[in-house]
Parts: sequence; C-alpha cells; structure tokens
Amino acid sequence: MAIAHCLTYRILHDESRRAVRVTFAHHRRAWTPKDPGNPMHHAAVRLADHLFHRVVEEAFFRGRFHVLLGGPLPARRHGVRPDRYTDAIGLNYYSRTAISGLTDQTLPGVPVTDLGWEVYPAGMIDALRTLHAHYPGPIWITENGCADNGVQDNAPGCPQPTSGVERFRPRFILEHVRAALESELPIEAYFHWCFVDNWEWSEGEAQRFGIVHLDHHTRERTVKPSGLLLRDLIDADALTPELWAQHTSATYPRSDA
Repeated sequence: MAIAHCLTYRILHDESRRAVRVTFAHHRRAWTPKDPGNPMHHAAVRLADHLFHRVVEEAFFRGRFHVLLGGPLPARRHGVRPDRYTDAIGLNYYSRTAISGLTDQTLPGVPVTDLGWEVYPAGMIDALRTLHAHYPGPIWITENGCADNGVQDNAPGCPQPTSGVERFRPRFILEHVRAALESELPIEAYFHWCFVDNWEWSEGEAQRFGIVHLDHHTRERTVKPSGLLLRDLIDADALTPELWAQHTSATYPRSDA
C-alpha cells in the first residue's frame, strides 16, 4: 500500500493539468502507560508507537521502508526512493489507548463512548504536533467521531433504539473542534465520521457513528442533533458561546474503575 501511495502521488503530480494536493488518511492513537509507575508499560508504549505509527509514517510520508515493511529494495524495484510523498498531513483520530503490553486497554474512570473508547481531545492535538514536527505542512483531520447509540430500550443486541438517537455526540464534536481551533497548528479541514450510521467492522450495525440516524428495519434516515449542530457550526463559521452552551451539557459514560 505504501509503495502504491508513493507511485500514485508522483503520477497525480506529473499527470494532473492543475495543482493538486495529495495525502493519505493516517490512523494515529494517543498512547499512555496503563501504570505510569511501571517502566515496562513505558517501554510498551514506545514499542507500540514505533510499530503502529513510525514504521508506517516513514514509508508513506518519506518513502523510507523499514525492514518490517520489506526494507528499501522492493520499493526501489518499483522506482520509489526517499522523498516527500504528501502535501498535507491527514489524520484519523478517535481515542487514547492505555498500554501494558501488546493489547488495547482503557484507563479506569475516564469518559468513554458507547464502544468503550476514551474521549480524549487533547490526544488529537498531541498526535498532530508530533506529525507536524516530523512532516511540516497543512493539516486535515480526515476522520474523527464516536459511537453514540442513544437511549437503548430494546433487548440486548438489537441495533434499533426506540427513544433518543444520541446522547453526547454534539459535545464530542465541539470538544474536538475547540481543541483544533485553540491549537497553533495549521489545521485546514475537519471531516466528521460519519454521515449515516455505518457498518462498524466486527460490531456490525450495533454501534452508531452517523450524524444521520438509519432505521435498520425500514431504512428511513433522520438527521440527528449532531447533524443540525454541524449545520449551525458551518453557518456561523465559528464555535460560538451559544453553540457551546447549547450542546455541551450531556455527560459521557465512564470506564470501569
């Protein structure tokens, strides 16, 4: 995939008749040791960061292929040499992960989404600062969102809520948008994930990320409060005190203590 990205970057710039900017959507997490006093947990954080972030980033951003990606020879056979292969930083960010080994965990007592992922807007900015320090350029937040299933009154496992399509997504959006606006970084765009309730990998239809509610039985679609919030945010072209006061009173679930 990294080789294909580097080759496509070059083709788009060589063949396009107008100016283009090319990037890739890079998923990054915020890592933290599960036990801050345990040196092994700190070592696990460094290892996870290297394997999950740095190895991939160097290939996609710079065309430098670590031995875990086959080393430089396969890339060179395709004509890929070290260079710059992005015109912007594209970041997919959702959560912070607590690390004690090679497993995903969550700190106790922190705010979480309905999928159990920690709500941690500061992690998005930390990730962007790290990326921008290594690969300076404009920034696009290419994915950011949360699982918010609303008030579930049906039997366990049924993906159809009967009252309340969401609880905290508007607050989640505004907290992440505010973090972006208050940073000193050259953030140009924010793309929310996602438009209509989606099929969420192994969770199927049970976890809802959309700003438009999808009735899984009738296929009817209804705009949620978060969709109306994004409309108002765009119309105002600012995060106004009124929008903040209106949409940030909701509370998040908490992870197990």
